[in-house]
Amino acid sequence: MPRFERVHTDYHGRLGLPVGVFVAVDHLRRAGRLTPDDEALWLAIDDWFVAHLPEPPQYADGNSLGVITWFKTPVPALMQRRVDVATRLLSKYGVAWSVSASDAPGEVVYEDEYQVAVVPPVRGEPSAPPAGLVLGPTTSGSKQALASEESAVARRHLAYYATELGDRATRTLHANRSRQLAGFIEQCRSAGLRSVLEVGCGGGGDGVVLQDAGLDYRGVDLTPEAIDICTDRGLSVMAASASDLPFEEDSFDALWTMSTLMHLDGDGFDRAVAEVGRVVRPGGLASVGLWGSEPPARRIDEHGRLFVQRSDVQVREAFSRIGSVDTFEVSRWYGDGGHYQFLAVRVG
Repeated sequence: MPRFERVHTDYHGRLGLPVGVFVAVDHLRRAGRLTPDDEALWLAIDDWFVAHLPEPPQYADGNSLGVITWFKTPVPALMQRRVDVATRLLSKYGVAWSVSASDAPGEVVYEDEYQVAVVPPVRGEPSAPPAGLVLGPTTSGSKQALASEESAVARRHLAYYATELGDRATRTLHANRSRQLAGFIEQCRSAGLRSVLEVGCGGGGDGVVLQDAGLDYRGVDLTPEAIDICTDRGLSVMAASASDLPFEEDSFDALWTMSTLMHLDGDGFDRAVAEVGRVVRPGGLASVGLWGSEPPARRIDEHGRLFVQRSDVQVREAFSRIGSVDTFEVSRWYGDGGHYQFLAVRVG
């Protein structure tokens, strides 16, 4: 294995060299190409690297020396997962990228535990970026203050769950959830449903039960820390938005999502429901849990999380668009009309 690697695009920046993966995703952000969820995810990834990856001092004056950085190999798992998120974003928005490897990438002018900064031996000329992007230096430090207002809700959610998921991973499941999860597993077994996607895998509590039951489990969550926790628990998961699932049509026999979709407003909720119908094969099963309300309510809690609590009629109508609602039960009523909704949908 070569000692160093660099993940970069095919277009050249102002230094006459292929643009690095982090600058390239930020080019997408600055051009307004990222969806609100993708912008929130990218800024969370970027903040993690700001906190965990030292910045070479050569960048302090705007990089007048023209250095580029290379990761030392092997790249630590926590870093690699976040690099993988960045490359998936590039692919999603049509930006070609590749990985270069070398034992001697240039004159080393800085080195730390994770990377080297080098003066490259050869430079080319800047090249045209993909359509809609403009070349330019990226901003050092956190870019949260530069984010769009449209991504504010998702950014608040990621900030909250980044610190809360460690405790959530060890939390005992509510009795209703345990019963519903056992029923879902039994339905999958009896119908011969094997592959299951969990949307909003969180700390992996439900995922471990599903996988231990012998189901072919995959999970998604927008929070990078959820991916760390679930991966450490032996689950196959990836960072993704519920309203834009990175899977082909009819990829799964069944889908499980609890206490996730009520955080989505307006079109985001409608897209997420449509995505459930798209990735679950006809005849498959989707089990969904939501906090609802009679009458409908919309609130932001003390942590900045958005809750859009829809009525039973609204939820039933939304999921009837992707199949037949075979089960609809409500529980845990509160004095303000809030309650928990659980439904099982036969897709198709």
